[in-house]
Amino acid sequence: MPATFLYDPWVNFPAALISSSVSKIARWVVSKSLRLPHDETEKAQLLDELVAIVDGQRAIKEERQMASSAVKEKALTATALIRDETMQRASKRKSVDGDDDVTTSNKEMALILVQQAEIDLEKQRLEYKKLKLQAGVNEQALARKERAEMREIELKRHTDLRRNLRLRATSQHKHNFGGAVKSRAMLGGVLISWRQN
Repeated sequence: MPATFLYDPWVNFPAALISSSVSKIARWVVSKSLRLPHDETEKAQLLDELVAIVDGQRAIKEERQMASSAVKEKALTATALIRDETMQRASKRKSVDGDDDVTTSNKEMALILVQQAEIDLEKQRLEYKKLKLQAGVNEQALARKERAEMREIELKRHTDLRRNLRLRATSQHKHNFGGAVKSRAMLGGVLISWRQN
């Protein structure tokens, strides 16, 4: 029995046609159908039906897109028309209603006055706070100065006391330098006299 060659389009399919759409694939298969056995022609018929369904769905999708874009365009046109009419009416109302502008300006003026009063009050509060802080700083500086003066007076008193002690000690030393060292009782007398002074 001679071997029959079956043409399988999915195995012998050109690579360039793989990226093509389904309708191109079906047309290619149909053009090759003359060489296909009976089983393959059924596949071609199924592919033709699939192509018809895909083309139908594509047409329906395009119709829906056109219909939705038409609805959107109609809505935008209606919105633009309403906006234009509203703007025209609003400009007419402004020219007719001059009294509303006066009341609006009075309200705005009152609001401005209230805001200005709040600003002035805030300025006064900040000025008071600034003066209070400055007084605190001045008071601290004065206290620091007084403490420095007290330390200086204490230091001077301490220095004078040490100088007096040295003078007494040197005078006692000069007095005792030429003769014999006085007794311990004499030394105690110096300490007692120093404590009395």
